[in-house]
Amino acid sequence: MRKPHVWGGEPELLMCSHVLRMPITVYMYTKGSDSPRIIAEYGQEYGKDNPICVLYDGYGHYDALQPSLERNTDNRRLRYLRLFSRTVSRSSAT
Repeated sequence: MRKPHVWGGEPELLMCSHVLRMPITVYMYTKGSDSPRIIAEYGQEYGKDNPICVLYDGYGHYDALQPSLERNTDNRRLRYLRLFSRTVSRSSAT
């Protein structure tokens, strides 16, 4: 993961959750949806609060997500900023 043009996938996310002792939540957009849904959660034994969040594009690439300081008027939705890209949102009811 330190080498340019070399990336990790699911096994590396699982191992990162154990090395960092933090949960990792993976999101992905689905057809017809304007917000991503959770497709995988790793390291749940370390709790569910403040997970590392990533967005999977469906083609083998993950983008880091950062919580936004902006909240929607609908309190059930929490906004995330894709680092280096566009804003995404997810329901906090999950």
